Amino acid sequence: MDPLPAETCRKIFVAYDKVDSDNFTGVRAFVVVLMSISLGTRNMEPCLADVGDSDTNNWVFHIKNVKGQDTYGDPRTVPVPPEVRHVVLQYLLLRGKRLKSNSANSKALFFGFSGGCNHLSGNTFRQIKAKIELKIGEKFEFRDCRRGFGQNYLDKGLNMKTVFVLMGHS
Repeated sequence: MDPLPAETCRKIFVAYDKVDSDNFTGVRAFVVVLMSISLGTRNMEPCLADVGDSDTNNWVFHIKNVKGQDTYGDPRTVPVPPEVRHVVLQYLLLRGKRLKSNSANSKALFFGFSGGCNHLSGNTFRQIKAKIELKIGEKFEFRDCRRGFGQNYLDKGLNMKTVFVLMGHS
C-alpha cells in the first residue's frame, strides 16, 4: 500500500509553522501526527505513551506499549528525526505548563483532563488528526504515516530487517 505522499508531509510541516507556539491543543495536534510520520507508530501506541518514553538527551523514543504485543508487535526504541525535535520540545514545554496551571500531574504523554489526566483514547487521536486534515485540506490515514516512515528508511538505504525492527514487527 502507498505511504503518505511527501507533499502531504510538507503540507503538515508548513501548517505547523503557522500554529501559535503557545497554543497547547494546536501544537499537540501536530505532535500526534508528526509522531506517526516520524516514529512509525501504530495508531494506539502514542495513545499509551508516557512522558518518560521520550528521551530528548539521546533523541530517541521508547515505544513500550505496542499494539499486537506478544503476537506481531514488539516494543522498540526509535530515533527522533532532527526535523521534528523542535516540535517535540515545544509540546513538552506546553504540556508541563498546562499541567502546572491546572495543578495536575500525569505520566501520560498525551492526556485529557476528564477522568484524572489519563491517556487520550484512540477516538480522540482520530479527532485530533481530523483537525490537521482540515488545516492542510487533505485526508490521510495514520497507517499511511506509518508506511511512509518505513519507506523513508528503505529509501535511505536501511536493510529490510532493520526497518522491520524500527517498525516493531516481531
